[in-house]
Amino acid sequence: MKCIRCNKDSNYKDRTNGTCPNCKGAFVFEPKNGDPITDMLFLNAINGVSGDGRIRWGVEHLYYEINRRWKRSRMPMGCIFILLVATAGLLGAAAINAAAVPNKPLPTTKKDPAATKTVSFALGGAVALMILTVGLVSRIPRPLVRMDLATFNRLWDRWRQVNGTPKGLIERMPEPEMPKDLEADIGDYSFDRAVICDRARTVDLLVANNFHFENNCAILSIEGYPKGPFKVIMAMLKRNPKLQIFVLHDATIPGCRLAQRLITEPEWFGGCGLRVIDLGLRPRHAGPFHGLLLEGPSIRPNDEIGIEQAEAEWLSKYKLELAAARPEQVLKRLFAGLMAHAADDPRAADSSGSVTTCGAFDAGGYGGADGDGGGGEGGADAFG
Repeated sequence: MKCIRCNKDSNYKDRTNGTCPNCKGAFVFEPKNGDPITDMLFLNAINGVSGDGRIRWGVEHLYYEINRRWKRSRMPMGCIFILLVATAGLLGAAAINAAAVPNKPLPTTKKDPAATKTVSFALGGAVALMILTVGLVSRIPRPLVRMDLATFNRLWDRWRQVNGTPKGLIERMPEPEMPKDLEADIGDYSFDRAVICDRARTVDLLVANNFHFENNCAILSIEGYPKGPFKVIMAMLKRNPKLQIFVLHDATIPGCRLAQRLITEPEWFGGCGLRVIDLGLRPRHAGPFHGLLLEGPSIRPNDEIGIEQAEAEWLSKYKLELAAARPEQVLKRLFAGLMAHAADDPRAADSSGSVTTCGAFDAGGYGGADGDGGGGEGGADAFG
């Protein structure tokens, strides 16, 4: 196992005290003692979500990156092939041996050589078949996350105890009240675009990476976050008849209904006659995220506005959080979605408003490859 500090590879007997024999730095995890991952896998996951230190990120992104890179033990294909050949050979030999004495019942005593040979072949074939079945089951892809949240949180706490909090981690601070004089001054400005998210943690990601400054857009959550400037920003948005509205959300029942809420609820943009462009995740985007899904509510939405019938069945079984995509890809794809509709007319055909669904994730390629060379709902808001 390699040390993340000096890159020295060491054997288990050389690191029994939990430290690197070369630089004496402490290891956080030890697979030989039952830990599911190595220090190198965890570090590579941090580098993956941070874009090697260029991107701010949340611990929820690290959770999915660990799941993306960590693989449960699977039987190698070479072993499966050998077991397949062995099973076929042993069962075939048992059948041939039994057929060689068709005129008498199958011998069952140890004194009979034919009995011993036939039973041995049959038992050997049965054992090989059982092992083969276990091996094949181990290789069946699982759609749900591989590591549960409780296990990840324990690993995360241990990592911080030894190595401290990684750079670039987004940690929400208490919101100060907006000064009245600043509140009045801000009201004189406006935004060209608004990005409405289904969870506060997505707002945190975009704001921490200065997406709002670089793209002149307001970023809010459907629950009214950030609380301090929320009312002032909403008043600004509603004064702009040329406002472009985009939504970014998880592939969940509430997420897929988000755009419809914006054009129907008076506290948002109901009655304003604006068009909302849905750039969020939908069930059709789940393919590249196999192994990163969460269990759904087991409730099939019935004729929910904004959810197609084909989507309803999937949404009753699974959930796909936006945090499963790497932060850098979320930023890039949201930017691309905004630019693709920069020249669009923000007004809908009628005063009731409309929704255009054109996911920013349709192109695929945002999950990242498995593996790291290192070994071996809670919703996103539930993370520390």
